[in-house]
Amino acid sequence: MNIPLKRKIQLWFEFLKLAHQSQDSVVVENLRQSKALYKPWGDYRNTSFTKWWTEHKDLFRTVSTMRKMMAADVVDDSALCIVIPFTYAPTTVAKIIQRIYGEELDKRNSTSKKVKKVYGGSFALTTDEFQASQFAYYYRFAKEVYLPLNAPGNKVTTKNYVDAAKKSFAKQKLVTSWKEKANAKRQVPFKDSSDVYANHSKRARDFVRIVLNLLRNVSSGQFPGDYLTASVKNQVIKRSVQRVRTGKARGVNQKRYQTLVDRENPYDMYAKRKRNADS
Repeated sequence: MNIPLKRKIQLWFEFLKLAHQSQDSVVVENLRQSKALYKPWGDYRNTSFTKWWTEHKDLFRTVSTMRKMMAADVVDDSALCIVIPFTYAPTTVAKIIQRIYGEELDKRNSTSKKVKKVYGGSFALTTDEFQASQFAYYYRFAKEVYLPLNAPGNKVTTKNYVDAAKKSFAKQKLVTSWKEKANAKRQVPFKDSSDVYANHSKRARDFVRIVLNLLRNVSSGQFPGDYLTASVKNQVIKRSVQRVRTGKARGVNQKRYQTLVDRENPYDMYAKRKRNADS
């Protein structure tokens, strides 16, 4: 999604300022250790983003998308670089790249401490693939719900988060722009009054963990980093597998003659059909 670098860095900037309000011991310690890392940012805590950006935009670079390398490109560990002789067949190259890329990605993910995207004073996002509109919702939750409720001495329950979030997001408009048309269909969280409490409760718990991960990541010098919770990742995987029905019968209960099967592609007409023994 073609979201301007300036908008992404603004989210980084805003979350970093919020991190200084956090009482989380990990965030506090991360900020202490990353003080030198953020020194080139200047006095970012006491200025507006618009003014700060005009003076510090040269610190950042865009995360490169998949492209052909040029002779002048500098090789670093932000991407996998492979030399492919023209003697290989295209089908063979595809298999080799898939295997090598998978192995290197596993090694990178298994590293206990992620490499910060800072090269010679140049800052970059840890990934270019995140939805800025959704991060605007995370920011509101962090600023108006999570941080105020987690003041020293407060005992917070899930209901406290839900009540505060519903009150805060009641005035939240759908965040989108002409460059984020795909996000226009995304509903504003905590705003659907017809949604049951269980759904609001689960969403609140997810937002709490995601916001905490974002604050910890940005305080250590990376944004957004690995911020998704296990439950959110599982939902993404589950949504990719659709439920479809097989078997047909008229005038009787359909459940007697058909079972539900999982297919990655619901339009695959060649997938085997599963029927009950009495069908």
